[in-house]
Amino acid sequence: MKADIQILNFLKDLTVNNNREWFHANKARYDAANAAFLELATHFIDIVSTIDPTIDHPETKNCVYRIYRDIRFSADKSPYKRHMGVFVTPTGRKGRLPGYYFHIEPGASFFGGGHYCFEPQELKRVRNEICNFPDDIASAVKCIKSYHNGELWGEKLKRLPAGYSARNDVEPYLLYKTLCSCFTFSDEEIFGSDLDNLFENAVKASQPLVSFITRAMTAPDETVDF
Repeated sequence: MKADIQILNFLKDLTVNNNREWFHANKARYDAANAAFLELATHFIDIVSTIDPTIDHPETKNCVYRIYRDIRFSADKSPYKRHMGVFVTPTGRKGRLPGYYFHIEPGASFFGGGHYCFEPQELKRVRNEICNFPDDIASAVKCIKSYHNGELWGEKLKRLPAGYSARNDVEPYLLYKTLCSCFTFSDEEIFGSDLDNLFENAVKASQPLVSFITRAMTAPDETVDF
């Protein structure tokens, strides 16, 4: 499938005209771009579900994000997002489990797989899993780095979290507060003819990390000292 260029063109114009007057005057353009993105998102969900059977085709409407920003507590009062995004978990974008995210933004499009915002107990489970299975997390990260410009991404601590001892095989991973793969793509790649391969390879490269986090988050609670 090839992404519709009107998605990119609309987002480019919205970026420099981020106000309600312009948006309302160009509502027909937004509707067309949004319809094209929904079609692309559905295709993305199908690819993810084929590669990762735990996903099982959630409804597109439950996976895509609205373009309207919540500006109540933001210094930036721009009413609209400058991008379109879809996050796929077994239950859609609001699920607690890790998943796969695709983001279209002029000059800043990317794909990510993993978990963005852990609850404290979830993060503890993931860190315990890292300590118990260091080879598995190392293998998952190696898989990410084997494709395109893939890297492990996420907010990091400056020192080990309390309760964990220094170990060379796990210390780099224990510092992360967020665990995601990240693959950046140019506009030419996203709107070129090879988008299916980009999707498929990025999902395959990210699946071991998603599976590792899922396993950790769904494991029974247990007390382990490290």
